[in-house]
Amino acid sequence: MKDIAGKPVKIPKFSHSIKDAYKAALGSIGFLKKTIVPNEYEKVIFFILDGLGYKVMNERGILKKTRMKTTEMGSVIPSVTPSALSSIFTGTDPATHGVVGVSFWMSQIGAGFSPLGFYNLSKGEVSDLDSSELLLSDSLVTSSIKEGVDTRVVLPDSIENGLSQALYEGSTANFVPSLGGTYYGLSKFLRNKSESIAIAYHEQPDMLLHEGYPDAAIKAELNAVFSVVKKLKSQKSAKKTVLIFMGDHGSIEMNGISELLSISDMLKTRPLGGSRHAHLYVKKGKKEEVVKNILGAHVFDSQRILDKKFLGKPNYETYNRMGDLFLLAKEDNALFYEKAPFSSDHGSITKEELSTAFLHCTLSDFNPLRL
Repeated sequence: MKDIAGKPVKIPKFSHSIKDAYKAALGSIGFLKKTIVPNEYEKVIFFILDGLGYKVMNERGILKKTRMKTTEMGSVIPSVTPSALSSIFTGTDPATHGVVGVSFWMSQIGAGFSPLGFYNLSKGEVSDLDSSELLLSDSLVTSSIKEGVDTRVVLPDSIENGLSQALYEGSTANFVPSLGGTYYGLSKFLRNKSESIAIAYHEQPDMLLHEGYPDAAIKAELNAVFSVVKKLKSQKSAKKTVLIFMGDHGSIEMNGISELLSISDMLKTRPLGGSRHAHLYVKKGKKEEVVKNILGAHVFDSQRILDKKFLGKPNYETYNRMGDLFLLAKEDNALFYEKAPFSSDHGSITKEELSTAFLHCTLSDFNPLRL
């Protein structure tokens, strides 16, 4: 693939994708085709640690200390949380499920939109968009529930919004304020004979990485998570439960900054996206000038990369969400607009951002070393 300037864009290749992760969980209990996890369990605890990519976990010695079987997986483009979570739980690419960034255009509200906060960016408020309009493909969770796979989700109350509703519709939901609440919700799952899959999500590791916290802080957070999970081993069903940990994407430390404010007068609206990717809506006749003024990023014609299935097989509505140009930051650059970037971020196509880990073992065997 080449960008508008004709420069080749190298995309890291992986044998496994996060799109296959939830399918593997379903396969482990006899639903769908099994992939990575053996088909020998009755229950699954599927735990997502936001932002913990393979490189971050491997360099800090975390992978070895979990004592779990590890498979490297590739994330999606753009490698951001809402796009990645939607890919995990639909089994499709961003162009197919339609969540094409941390923010993008939604024609239903005529404004930029943030799926994580479910925000109308123009008004700075929670959108009245119906959650059923967000995903353009079916959730595997929702479809498996229809097939009789009872599911419980245990999520931070900070993400109780339209995105979580769309991804986990029909499941028993516990929105909790702390890891103590996570333990309570997962304990109830293990005691409930009818529930087969529990989905837990922890957002804190990603924020620690964004803000540049030291390794000791990240390890302390993981030790707390692992401690909570280890307490579940006393449940009778632990031997027949598979425990899965995975990240949704990795991250990269940033040094360079590409200033986007210089092209503001050529755009219809402010850039939609994060500091490592963005969607641009360009005024008529200004596209060539905009491209010339963007440094430190690969610039693509959005319609062309959708036609070429660069982001997966597109739905018709995806074309409206993408804008005119799609930007992916090069190397360690940040695409700066109105606020200073994080110390580290993600959303582009380096190996660090696109590589994450999928770990599994029987819950009764989970015994990580102290990090």
